[in-house]
Amino acid sequence: VMNALGAELRQQGMFFLDSITSSDSVAVTIMRAANVPSARRDLFLDYIDEVEYVLTQIHRLVDMAHEQGYAVGIGHVRPNTLLALQQALPQIKASGQRLALLSTVVSLSQ
Repeated sequence: VMNALGAELRQQGMFFLDSITSSDSVAVTIMRAANVPSARRDLFLDYIDEVEYVLTQIHRLVDMAHEQGYAVGIGHVRPNTLLALQQALPQIKASGQRLALLSTVVSLSQ
């Protein structure tokens, strides 16, 4: 199934993000073998649906980005996630970090 998906994504000129819902995921390996630009998420932001938890995760993500050059965080469309992002964005911008489109990050991870 992943090989077929990779062939279709390549044909459509798309990229792939592995959310790593399983520690046994081989998706990025397969996608890269199929010449599909791809990346893995580095951190899940809102495993716990609490503003303080999400803020902590956002700060961890910023630290990862500083160390690695970029980091990919994913989360749900939830009110607490939005509130945490609204609180954290001014601090992120002030620190010199910036948000980027996933397509840009995927090209960096190749």
